[in-house]
Amino acid sequence: MAHASPLSSSTQRVAQRRRLRRLQRRRQAAATQKVLSLRADGGVACSDDDQESEGEEGEAEADAAAIRALELQLGADVEGAAGLSRLGAEQEAACVALLVMALYPRVAVPSPANASRGREHAYATRARGDCALHPGSALAPRPDGKTPPGPDEAVLFAETLETHRAFLLGAVRAPAALLLLAATRVECDEAASAALLDGWLLLRFPAGGGAALARAARLRAMLEAALGARLGVAPAATAAPAAEFSGPPLPDWAAPLGGACAVPSPAELADALAAFALAPPACALSAAGGAAAVAGMRREPPRPALGAAGGGAAWLWVGALRAEAEPLARLAATPHLRAHWACPACGAQMVATAEEAAAHRQGCDS
Repeated sequence: MAHASPLSSSTQRVAQRRRLRRLQRRRQAAATQKVLSLRADGGVACSDDDQESEGEEGEAEADAAAIRALELQLGADVEGAAGLSRLGAEQEAACVALLVMALYPRVAVPSPANASRGREHAYATRARGDCALHPGSALAPRPDGKTPPGPDEAVLFAETLETHRAFLLGAVRAPAALLLLAATRVECDEAASAALLDGWLLLRFPAGGGAALARAARLRAMLEAALGARLGVAPAATAAPAAEFSGPPLPDWAAPLGGACAVPSPAELADALAAFALAPPACALSAAGGAAAVAGMRREPPRPALGAAGGGAAWLWVGALRAEAEPLARLAATPHLRAHWACPACGAQMVATAEEAAAHRQGCDS
């Protein structure tokens, strides 16, 4: 297929602008100001009593349609949009993955109650928990009953609009597992049943997430190798063997993650990215809660980052979360209520809010 050269495309756009200005001047000249006057018989006369013929009316409508078409061609990349509409499933999935990496950390978590809320859907960002999609968004609730983003999806947005409520603009839905490709720090327990992303996004894997984290780590290593080769940056040193890390040995699924990664070819990288995005691991996304809830999930002291001894997946902290969250973390889910709580340090029984329990726990530790 022959492609137009940049020069011919520029010449065509100049011609389109000239034609648009010519049509706009002709429409402006045809629009005459009408003056009303009172006739002797009591009627009203108009200075433009001679009505336009049907041919002139049709010509005006054709000019208006041509003006709208030219404005669209000059103001939007029509050919590029038409090309995007012909993307295959794998190309579309890869584009969604790239959008996730580009927009992160502007992430909104859908409320679990959205499915039963009709058109009043709520989303939580890291800064606030009462956001909504802009009414003009393609993801906004519609009378056609389109399914809203579910618990296995994340909503990424370009910016927020603050009016009487915070509205998310430029929103796109994506599988929640794709957040593993963009998070700065991922903490998980030994069995990889849950992963905490950057201290506030919580992914739960019903069937275990070891394979999902291993796939994400391998794909991130491929992306870093390809980007480093493109920028001329030397690859990171090979990670130390798992035996050199302090603490208990790494689980079987995490032991081989620190190996070096060769620079992939563009086709190999595109195929791996599309495969991960097209069939993402099953997981459920939620907000982790406040500082007390997160503190109840983390182990003390935390395990070192995988690859901290030199290269590897330094963003992945294996075994940094407890197998089961402390009761304080469950108490923090309802910070405005008091509940029975037993201090694991001194054994004291108390009815307290999450803040009061956290203050007591801090006093026991000190």
